[in-house]
Amino acid sequence: MSKAKGFSARDKKLLIGFLLFSEAFLGYFFLVDPALNAIRRKETELKSAKTNLQISEQLFNSQTIQGSQPVASIPPVFPASPAEASILLQGRINDLAENSGNEVTSISTQEQEGDSRPCALTLIGTYETLSSFIEKLEHPPFLLAVRKISFSSTNDDQNQDRLEAKFDLSLFLKQKDQATASIPL
Repeated sequence: MSKAKGFSARDKKLLIGFLLFSEAFLGYFFLVDPALNAIRRKETELKSAKTNLQISEQLFNSQTIQGSQPVASIPPVFPASPAEASILLQGRINDLAENSGNEVTSISTQEQEGDSRPCALTLIGTYETLSSFIEKLEHPPFLLAVRKISFSSTNDDQNQDRLEAKFDLSLFLKQKDQATASIPL
């Protein structure tokens, strides 16, 4: 007696069962598991961001001026014209950046009415020199607000440790009737 060629019904059922199990197993490891890992990473980032926000809020709230006592006195800037103010502020920002060891690739201020001047600044430097510049921004020789900072890597193959930092600042001028100004530390 000779057996029929091909698979028996039992073998076909086992093969189909094995294929279905393999498909489910591979689907989990290639689709479900990476998605779950991405969700876990995002949850961790969210927790970290919330913690940083809470710390920032605590620092901000702890930096209030008590009474009328000045905490830090800033040398006055008395520009004669808005154009002179822009040049003066650009020079001071440029000095801070270069004293920190960074290369200023662009700096521009916009003239507008009032006491503030928007300033766009782009620097190239290492992590350490950019950190030094940011530390100097915490205690500048003039009033400013940092509205936005973004970092990106440079496309320089020779200096792979260099970063490009873009700053969006608001610089504040003092009026001639204000001899000194106080800011919280």
